[in-house]
Order: sequence, then C-alpha cells, then structure tokens
Amino acid sequence: MIGSQETRRASLNVAGGDISNAVAWIASESEALGATERQRFGAQLCAEEILINAVSYGGRPHLTFTITLEALDDRLRLTLQDDGAAFDLREAPERTIDATLEQSRPGGWGVALVRRFADHVQCRRDGDRNVVVLDFVGARET
Repeated sequence: MIGSQETRRASLNVAGGDISNAVAWIASESEALGATERQRFGAQLCAEEILINAVSYGGRPHLTFTITLEALDDRLRLTLQDDGAAFDLREAPERTIDATLEQSRPGGWGVALVRRFADHVQCRRDGDRNVVVLDFVGARET
C-alpha cells in the first residue's frame, strides 16, 4: 500500500524504441510499491508522453533518463530527469480542438494528458537536466 515511503530508481539510456521498456519498468515497480490502478495508469501514461516528447525534441537520438518512483503517505511520486534540450511543460501551450475533421491533425495531446492525469506537476532545470516531478494521489471521484 502507498505509504510505505519506499523509493525505486532506474537510470536508462533511451531512444524511441526503448520507451516501452521504461514504461514497463514503471508499471511493475509502481505495482510493487502498492500504487492504485489509477496511480499506475496515470504514471505510465504521463511517463510515456514525457519520454516520447523528450526523445523527439531533446536534440539527439539517445537521452539519459533517471526515473524515480516514491511511495509517499498519500501519493505516488514519479520523477523523470533527462539530459535533453531545456523544456518546461507547464509553459507549453494547450492544444486546441480542430474545428473540423478535415482540419484535424494527429498528435500534440501529450501535455494535455499529463495535465489531466497528474494531480501535481513541478518542472525545473537542474544544471543540464530537465526534472519533472508528477504526483498521483489516491483514487478520486470523477
């Protein structure tokens, strides 16, 4: 159960095809930490979106990531650090819905998904690394 205040950490070199391995690690470790299904889903979805964006726009084909999961008293905390180009997702513009199907374009929903599924988002630049901290509290009413 969340509340044991355990920490799990992995350092990975990630390219586009390796993202699924990182997300699978988050899935298994968050389950081992006792995270709820909602917390696990949110952490996996948000991590996948952030990792895809970092690899796509990070300035080189392979990035080094440190992924940390923490089981805190009332939340699962996911911290993602990468050595890609500086980016603060809190400052990214919100994607708007296309007016018609003909005008629609794929992609661009990652930031909106992170904002929807993470209960708290912190971003900062620490030296040459992006640091994103996402909190997922226990189950909530929708």
